[in-house]
Amino acid sequence: MCLFITFLPDKEAAQPVVIYLVRHGKTWFNTTGQVQGWSDTPLTEEGQLQADAVGIGLKDVEFIAAYTSDLGRVRETAARILAENAHDTPELFELTGLREWNFGGYEGRNDAEMWGALFDTHGLGEFNPALMGELLGSMTNQELADEIAANDELHAAETYDEIASRTETAINQIIEECKALGGGNVLVVSSGGAIRTILNNIDPERTQLDDVKNCSVTQIIIEGDHITLADISNTSYLETGLEALNK
Repeated sequence: MCLFITFLPDKEAAQPVVIYLVRHGKTWFNTTGQVQGWSDTPLTEEGQLQADAVGIGLKDVEFIAAYTSDLGRVRETAARILAENAHDTPELFELTGLREWNFGGYEGRNDAEMWGALFDTHGLGEFNPALMGELLGSMTNQELADEIAANDELHAAETYDEIASRTETAINQIIEECKALGGGNVLVVSSGGAIRTILNNIDPERTQLDDVKNCSVTQIIIEGDHITLADISNTSYLETGLEALNK
């Protein structure tokens, strides 16, 4: 069931709204193994290269609108993507609803401090990054967020319902505004956990995936009141851009 459908406005666009949903490039905390969430670290050189590369991969896509969260790593990724585009590019709008999950008291701490408790609870022993896929694949997004929130001693981490509500509101605003523009291609840049939540709200069964890769592209097509996930965590645009940069 698509949770967004209930909230879509009764406006028919001249053409479908096609959202290109991109995760930001690799950051310092992605490299050092620290919990990021609402805390923010800059893109590494690799992350900047990824952002430039996916921009090259998407350069022939003409965007009618572009949205980003207000986190620096996401803004820079979006700006770098638009800088490579072959068409006139739209103004970049910030929506706080596109932010990553808020991990409360775990923000900035070593990954093992947050994930270790979940590894123990789910019988995976000590924290091991190599087994993250196994952990994430065994839990729903709601179970994951709610267990982290329950374990947070500061009681500041978001629950799943809080995350789902704000991301849903942001996506519906984007859909409404882009339908009013007549439809077309839309760039939306966000973070891994937020993207997982957006996809989970559209199709929980199809999107129980263990990772959304840095600078991967997920394509969402909205035609009338129907939403289709055409592509999930596609790295081909990134790979095409990297090939072009390496020539």
